[in-house]
Amino acid sequence: MLYHNTYTENLNSLLSTIESEKDYTLSNDSEYSEYANKISNLTEAYSNRITAIETKQAEDEKKRAEEEKAKTHYENEYFSVDVPTNWIDCWSVTENSSSDGNTYSFAHKADSTYGGGATIYVVDATYGLPQNGSIIDTGCELVGYTSNKFGVFRIEAGAGFFSAGATITLK
Repeated sequence: MLYHNTYTENLNSLLSTIESEKDYTLSNDSEYSEYANKISNLTEAYSNRITAIETKQAEDEKKRAEEEKAKTHYENEYFSVDVPTNWIDCWSVTENSSSDGNTYSFAHKADSTYGGGATIYVVDATYGLPQNGSIIDTGCELVGYTSNKFGVFRIEAGAGFFSAGATITLK
């Protein structure tokens, strides 16, 4: 954009110079008009081309951002999860549903040495939490409650998943 402004200003300056010196350098008004038209057309063509390039770059950046988000984002009716961009292609989620609730297993292996994971449990808490432990059979951390009164719990393993950089947002 900076170059665009500089080049456009230079062409406009040239046009002003030709206009101010036309009586000394050009033999008649038709020569001036010819030069002025060429410069004006060049300025317009240049501006149009720069605008087209900038529009294409903006579209490409938007597309790249959307593709990146698709590779770093997971969402369902209860929550959404976002992972760091350096986790692209090295994390996964597995969904399991049952009559007792839903579980979501997340895993990542960001480098060749360490990996981690987490399991998210979603339980209907409309009438309180189930006491029989049918879906949650181990100690979990309460993440919170969704707007639809579902309890969301998590447990992490290895290098962790959320403690290693992923975030969870309840709906």
